[in-house]
Amino acid sequence: MIKALNLFYWKQFLLALIRMLAFVSVMPYLSNPAINMRVKIIFALFLTIIVFPLLPYNTWIIPDSVIPLTFLLFKEITVGVIIGFVVNLLFMSIIIMGELLGYQIGFTMATMVDPMSSMNNNILTIFSFILATTLFLAINGHYYFIWGMKESFAFIQPGLSLLKISVLKYIVLLVKKIFVIAIRIGAPAIATVLFVDITLGFIGKLSPKVQIIFVGFPLKIVFGLIALSFIFSISLNIWKSEVNRLPEVISKIFLYVR
Repeated sequence: MIKALNLFYWKQFLLALIRMLAFVSVMPYLSNPAINMRVKIIFALFLTIIVFPLLPYNTWIIPDSVIPLTFLLFKEITVGVIIGFVVNLLFMSIIIMGELLGYQIGFTMATMVDPMSSMNNNILTIFSFILATTLFLAINGHYYFIWGMKESFAFIQPGLSLLKISVLKYIVLLVKKIFVIAIRIGAPAIATVLFVDITLGFIGKLSPKVQIIFVGFPLKIVFGLIALSFIFSISLNIWKSEVNRLPEVISKIFLYVR
C-alpha cells in the first residue's frame, strides 16, 4: 500500500489535499465554473496521491487540537490560492492584450461569452487565449503546475513556514508586470492600429466631407488583423519565454517565504 494511504499520516495527507484542491480551483482551465466540482476534487486527489509519497511529511509539525488544525487548513488554502493566482497572472497578460487590441479595432461592439471565465469578451481575446493555451500545453507548461505544487511543500511546509508580507509585495509586482507583458506581446498590432487612427485623423482634417467613421472602421479591422497575423510568430516567442520563466517566478515566492 502506498504511503499516501497510510492512516498514521492522515492529517498530513489531508493538508496536502486541501492545498492541492485550492490550487486546482483557481488554476487555468480547471477554474472554469462549467467544470463540475467533483471533477476538480478527483483531479486534486489524483495529484495528491502521486505527489504525497515524495513529500517530507514526517517532518511536518501538525497540531492535535481542533482549532490550530483548522487554522492550518485555512493557511493551506491560502498557499494553494496564491500559487494558482500567480500562474493565472501569466494568462491575464494575454487577456489584457486581446482586450486592448480589440478595443482599438472595434471588436468590443461584438462580444461573446468566454467559456473559461463565463464573461463577455471580444472574439479576439478568446482567440488569443485559446492560441496561448495551446502553445502552453505544447511546450509542456502544465508540468510546471505539478512541479510548483511539489516544491511548495518543501519550502512552505505545513506547521513550520509562515506566509510573509514580502510574498504579497512580490505578487503586487507581478500584477504590474502583466501589463508590460501584454504591451510587449501586442505592441506591433496596437502601434499599427494607432498609425491608422492618426492617418484617418489627417484625412478627416484635409477632407472634411469624407465619412471617417464608415471608412475607418473596416480599415482598422483589416489592418489590425493583418498586423496581428504577421506578428503572431514574434508574440508567441515572447509568450513562450514568459512560460519558461514560470519556475523562476514560483521559486522566488518560495524564497520570500523561506
